[in-house]
Amino acid sequence: MSASAPAIAAIRLEPLALCFKGERDYVQGGDLVEAVSGVARRELGSRVARFQVAVHRFFRAQPDLHWGMTNDARGFARPAAAGADFTVLADGPALCGWLSESTRAVDRRVPFDEPGIAARCKIDGDAIALRAQTGFLPIEVAVSMTKALHNARLPADSGRWIFTKLDLQRLLQPRDGADLAVELKGNLHGRLTKSEIRAAGQPIGWIYFSLLPA
Repeated sequence: MSASAPAIAAIRLEPLALCFKGERDYVQGGDLVEAVSGVARRELGSRVARFQVAVHRFFRAQPDLHWGMTNDARGFARPAAAGADFTVLADGPALCGWLSESTRAVDRRVPFDEPGIAARCKIDGDAIALRAQTGFLPIEVAVSMTKALHNARLPADSGRWIFTKLDLQRLLQPRDGADLAVELKGNLHGRLTKSEIRAAGQPIGWIYFSLLPA
């Protein structure tokens, strides 16, 4: 390796054991985000300066999480079979990687009261706000709020809105779940949206939804 080549550690593999939530037959996107967040907290602590996760397809079997550290902010080349990818920037090497679907079955299901989260929210124009404890993770709250906002402001004649990407200035913290707001800021041809997330009134990043055809 030349002196100018980026330093890349070996890719590590972490098999995940997630569950289906509610009536879903796929792993919730928020659970994929939380799995990546756990690695970022463990490896980078409070040094995270940007956190990006993009989900490209449904996971109906257990995911495998592949990650490594690199000085090249472009990260690693994502394999064609990867169903999601992520980049976490800090004040040193970036944590990058992807998630792939394994052959391990998801064999557990837990209740998920998504309507209960929406019922605690208030929609005002193109924004939705929550200022109450729900008992759910902040990412679960953010995704559910954004879904409720889309269903109210951009109801689909056919198909449904799904979470596809998160781009934050920092990791979500437990306290964020009790004081979140999401505001729709962009809508590309009625198929891809960009919404701003605010925690305690402060912008912390963006959440993207895509319209999945029926």
